Amino acid sequence: MPLSRNYEPVPKADTDGDSDVTLTNRQTRRGVPGFLKRNLAAITITGLLVVLMMLVVAVITSITVEPFRQILVVKTPAPLATGHTGHTGHAGDAVYPIELEGQRQCLPTKSRTTYSCGNSTTEAEERGCAYDPLAGCWLHKECPRDFTHEFATFNNGQPFAYYYDEAMTQQMKDYDEVGRNPDRYWTSIREHLVHCLYLLRRGHEVHMRGDRLDTMLGDLEHVDHCTNMLADWLRRDDPVLDHVGTSGFTHCFMSFTSSTRRPRLNPTITQYVYDVLFADPIIPTNHSTNPDTDPRHITLEIIDLSSQNLPLYDESIIPASLPAADPTPHYSKAHTRAWSAVVRQYDAFIFVTPQYNWSIPASLKNALDYLFFEWVGKPAGIVSYGSRGGGKAAEHLRGVLTGLRMRVVGTAPGLSVKFTGVSGEKVELDERDVAGWTGAGIPGMMRNMGMELVCELDK
Repeated sequence: MPLSRNYEPVPKADTDGDSDVTLTNRQTRRGVPGFLKRNLAAITITGLLVVLMMLVVAVITSITVEPFRQILVVKTPAPLATGHTGHTGHAGDAVYPIELEGQRQCLPTKSRTTYSCGNSTTEAEERGCAYDPLAGCWLHKECPRDFTHEFATFNNGQPFAYYYDEAMTQQMKDYDEVGRNPDRYWTSIREHLVHCLYLLRRGHEVHMRGDRLDTMLGDLEHVDHCTNMLADWLRRDDPVLDHVGTSGFTHCFMSFTSSTRRPRLNPTITQYVYDVLFADPIIPTNHSTNPDTDPRHITLEIIDLSSQNLPLYDESIIPASLPAADPTPHYSKAHTRAWSAVVRQYDAFIFVTPQYNWSIPASLKNALDYLFFEWVGKPAGIVSYGSRGGGKAAEHLRGVLTGLRMRVVGTAPGLSVKFTGVSGEKVELDERDVAGWTGAGIPGMMRNMGMELVCELDK
């Protein structure tokens, strides 16, 4: 029945029939629905705050409470006896928690993210894991499998031979059977050597891109085991190993100043980079007594971009359309041909760049854009500097160099310049900046970058 605010008094009857009190026909109370409608916003905000608090508690619990940090693992075949030629013959000496002894995990490079394959073959398959012949264990799909194919097909395209017994009376038919074997297996020394060879290669690739590690890949003892085993076999008397069949050549590094404005801090920073690399006894620079015959000798040179006199790009042709083998004579401008000839004589580059408005100087981008095939395939390192280290410029430059198909190494030192002033043509580094770089490990990063470039050149 519809209610109205226009009402008439309704007499209330007493028991004796008199009517001395009147009641009004009031609107019915709305109850719970009305309360919810009037307080919907407050209830919603309160609910969201409760959910947020529950999430915070869950995160803190997962980090601090030990039961939540247990690692679920998949067991590999039973630990092998000392002296066994299988992959884990040395694993008994590894230091693991007792509940993880002899087991395999997939460890992340970033903490507290672990992928599990369960504790049986069935659980491993249900969780998307697969047996990896190179690692010799079941790995989660998120774990890297670099060089598995190379390992699996190394034996003339056929799988290595695996046996249930040392007497080699029962052979397993394929890698799938090896993976489903609950006990130990026996295989050849050749398989073990190839396993070590490609697992070391996998470790390098995984490290360079910051990917995940399983426990064998990240175990220093296993790395030592593999390197020692390879070294022991190379120490054996074999006339073939002493045969002269390897040649080398002298490499040239160009340290590249990337700024042309004046007054200039860039040449001073570049000289600092040069001095750090030249002073490192590990990097085979001019320390060699016979640079002309030392195949690993590295020549370090500094090229000042301002001396190249490159105008804003004025070529009428696209550099990538020129002949890859010899693009230099095909450029239409003399300054481009000269610049091409300079770049072609170097094997690797270190770009020392300031950060301008979160990017690299226009002069550097212009110099890069002039050429293409002269850059392709060559290793490159990046050193940036700025008030906060120039990380944005380094990130931008990495993308540009990758687009030019250069092999940019992972280490990219960033120098925070806080005290060195720029005035006049000659800029001296402030000792406080140099001390800050040393304290932050910048020289060590530069040496790592240099060795990464050397390794790239050795490929």
